[in-house]
Amino acid sequence: MWVDGCDSLVRVTLGSAKIMHGETKTFSATLSEAGTITGLKPAPGTSESCLGTLGGLCAAYGRQTVAWNVFNGQVIKKTQLPFMVTVTISFEAWKGEYYGDQYGQPAPDMGVWFYPEFTFTPEAPPPPVKYNLAISTTAGGTTNPAPGSYTYDEGATVTVKATPETGYRFGNWEVNGGISAVRTPEITLTMDRDYTLVAVFSEAPPLKLTISATTGGTTTPTPGAYEYKLGTVATVSANPSDGYRFLKWQLDETDAGTNLSINITMDRDHALTAFFEAIPSYTLTILTTAGGTTEPSPGSHTYLTGTVVTATARPETNYRLSRWELDGTDAGATQSINVTMDRNHSLKAVFELTTIPPPGKGTLEVHAYEDSKEVEAVTEITGVENKYKTPFTLDLDPGSYTVKCTYKEQTKTETAIIESGKKTLMEFKFVAVKKPKIIGPFKLWTFPLLNAILGYEA
Repeated sequence: MWVDGCDSLVRVTLGSAKIMHGETKTFSATLSEAGTITGLKPAPGTSESCLGTLGGLCAAYGRQTVAWNVFNGQVIKKTQLPFMVTVTISFEAWKGEYYGDQYGQPAPDMGVWFYPEFTFTPEAPPPPVKYNLAISTTAGGTTNPAPGSYTYDEGATVTVKATPETGYRFGNWEVNGGISAVRTPEITLTMDRDYTLVAVFSEAPPLKLTISATTGGTTTPTPGAYEYKLGTVATVSANPSDGYRFLKWQLDETDAGTNLSINITMDRDHALTAFFEAIPSYTLTILTTAGGTTEPSPGSHTYLTGTVVTATARPETNYRLSRWELDGTDAGATQSINVTMDRNHSLKAVFELTTIPPPGKGTLEVHAYEDSKEVEAVTEITGVENKYKTPFTLDLDPGSYTVKCTYKEQTKTETAIIESGKKTLMEFKFVAVKKPKIIGPFKLWTFPLLNAILGYEA
């Protein structure tokens, strides 16, 4: 069997064969689809025809008898499948007019090729079976697909998801009037019939959010217990107090980030704690030499970590800022300096005279300190008759001078080299010494003035 055509029209050939005089042959083809048979070739019945001519006369005649087991327009039903189509062809041949008196004599050497075929129109497939799905909900939620009526082909699978509104929760599904065993918010149906589907929601009880804070700050809303509907997103902000900073959130005793605000989805009761910590502080000690002051004023100042402190030098008349010393290191001579409080710092403003020494002379500037505090100390200079109390400046002839500085029974001696037109700076450093406390019989109880002179403590 050979098939040619498209889905709507098929030509079926049952084979081919040369049939000789007096022969009978049967051809067949098997159908596996339902449909209609038309166009039987050769046509059923008996027919004669001239098989060929010579000299204008028919040389031979042929007679064929065709018997089909089907008829044109016959419908083959599905219940008949598989169905075999057969055709039986008989052939006879005899001599024609060309052979004169031999007319009508059989011609056994004559044969004809036959190609039996028919046209087959397959039965159109039946339209697909359709089923309806009607989706609805109770108050408190919706579905995806949204509530409504839908049509699906037989065998299709449909997934429907229920989404509760804020303050509600999913309860169950009702399928064709009965409660489904599916308890999740998502259900899948196979469309083998019509369905009605109802998503049932119920109002959820309020949920509690308990907010607390450690020392050093508060929250918005303030610490306390609050009720929210299921699904509500609650926003809480941390507000640190002065001198404190926000550290972290803990949600249900689990760290929940360090952003100042946090969003909490109320799917159950929650406990939220805001943690604060004190911001570390550091001391900035500001010192000056003679000849000026500072803003902030000299002394000890406390600042929070990370604070940038701006200190400004304010020289007195005839003085100017020589340099800043930050933690003992030269830090420049700009009028103002910024100090970042990342630890304790010591800042010193060093001033110098702006007057020009007399021609041929140099200037000596002397300072004395007890620990970091500038003090008055008695100073003697070789070749100079007077004694001076620090701090002081003195114009001297160029040369080498021995400078002796005394403070509270401590004496230090250094050499100063004076150069013409230049200033020489000398600084004497003394250590504070505390005298022992005298007790018992050695104390001069009746001579308080003498005790004070000797430095004895009560």
